[in-house]
Amino acid sequence: MRILNCTDCSPDTSCYRCIRDYNNQIYHSQLKREQALKYLELVYSASQTNNYSVQSAGIIFTSNPDYWLLQQVQNAKQSVSIWVDSLTVEPISGSQYDWLDILQDCLRRGVKINLNLQSSLEEDWVLVHYLRHLLNRYPNVTLEKIEQIPTWNILIDDGDDYSARAIRINVEQKTICLGESLIQNVVSTTHPEGLRQVKMQLAQIKNQLFILPSENSDNQVISINQGQITSERELFGDYFQKPISSLWINDPYLTNRYRIVERLGAYLDMADGTGRLQSITVACAR
Repeated sequence: MRILNCTDCSPDTSCYRCIRDYNNQIYHSQLKREQALKYLELVYSASQTNNYSVQSAGIIFTSNPDYWLLQQVQNAKQSVSIWVDSLTVEPISGSQYDWLDILQDCLRRGVKINLNLQSSLEEDWVLVHYLRHLLNRYPNVTLEKIEQIPTWNILIDDGDDYSARAIRINVEQKTICLGESLIQNVVSTTHPEGLRQVKMQLAQIKNQLFILPSENSDNQVISINQGQITSERELFGDYFQKPISSLWINDPYLTNRYRIVERLGAYLDMADGTGRLQSITVACAR
């Protein structure tokens, strides 16, 4: 099952990292790892002690549960419903995309997104900005507030006999923040009875319309289109026209010499332009 949970190809096909090889090349167009994977998941879960009170629920065998989770949502065909505390705009482990990128891609394809969050997002202005953008642009997304996080967290393609899947996320922390929480493992079921049981549990969760907090007028979120070439001076030059005596920078991507010299150096050059700079504080991921 670990081989079939390949992260290098779409679930409705296969590749040489999973079940294709030279000897079966005549059948490559017919080899779809998702069909084999779902069969083995049902067989394996039936042979194990079920500790999840849901029919045919079992732990997914994958070396990167974050990326596996991303792929399940990314390959949704009809709908995705999510119940978590929050999500981040940081790139997902093993990918160059963040969760908002994935959700927006689903929305563009016409997939219905129902996002249920427990956090009030009072201080997360960047996330508030992007969620407001999605709500204003796409009619197929809903955002709701929940009082508690359910045991099962994601429901994909509800009602589709072929692709429906329920997912439970197990993390070390008490809260689940997609893209931030360290995922220990994920539990899943595709069995019709298991899906019915999960939906019954989720129906007990109280929710209401999520009213996003007003964006602080002192904060500005700058959006850069994919592939757009720009510079720190073009983006922030106007902010450094006035004399600056102290500078605080929070950048988690200062992880190599190029980024430190070029990115951080650009900020320091602008801040020191008036000759008043006295102190600098830099916060990074390491």
